[in-house]
Amino acid sequence: FVVVLSAIQNIWMQIKVGSARKKYGVQPPALYAAAGMKQTWSKPESEQVALLNQPLSEEDAFAFNCVQRVHQNQIEQLPVFLASL
Repeated sequence: FVVVLSAIQNIWMQIKVGSARKKYGVQPPALYAAAGMKQTWSKPESEQVALLNQPLSEEDAFAFNCVQRVHQNQIEQLPVFLASL
């Protein structure tokens, strides 16, 4: 049961990272965002023209990196967690 819950948590985090990638315009394979990085994904229609290809702000880069790092920490610790069961 615990293994299933950890798999669900991992999927949930994958979805969060995917949403953050789309929100901040960070396209794979970039693992982290950097301030000044060009946003490469289109935004919703109302924001698309204004934000596409604009530099990523320091705050947005930090917010994306937080989401990405939480998921990466979970993946790094998952084998140890599963082995301890």
